[in-house]
Amino acid sequence: MKNKILIVGGYGAVGSIIADNLSKKFPSQIIIAGRNLSKAKKTAEKLHHKVIPYQLDINNITDFSIINDVQLVIMCLDQPNISFVEYCISKNIHYIDISAQYKTLKSIENLKSLAIENK
Repeated sequence: MKNKILIVGGYGAVGSIIADNLSKKFPSQIIIAGRNLSKAKKTAEKLHHKVIPYQLDINNITDFSIINDVQLVIMCLDQPNISFVEYCISKNIHYIDISAQYKTLKSIENLKSLAIENK
C-alpha cells in the first residue's frame, strides 16, 4: 500500500519545515531524503524520529525501490532535468514541486498529458 510521503530536500530549510508539519499528522510516513544521509539523520533526530531519513541523489538514481511505498513526492530543490518527475508520474505518484526555477517548472508543466494519461 502506498502511504508514504517522500520529501526530496527534506532536511533543508524549506523541506524540514514541511517535514515537521506533516510528521505531526502522518508520523512514520514521511521520508526525508537528500544526498547527505548524515543531515537527514540529524533532522530525523530533531523531529523525534517521526520521519524516516534516506539517502537519495535524484541526479544519480539507480535504485527506485524507495518509491514503491510512496504516494506523494514533494520536491524541495532545483533539478537539472525532469527525468525524476517523469518517473514519478509514470508510476502514478502525485508530485508537488516548490522549486524556484521557471525553466524547470515550465518543463514539468509540459508533462501534463503524461500526468493525465497516468491519472
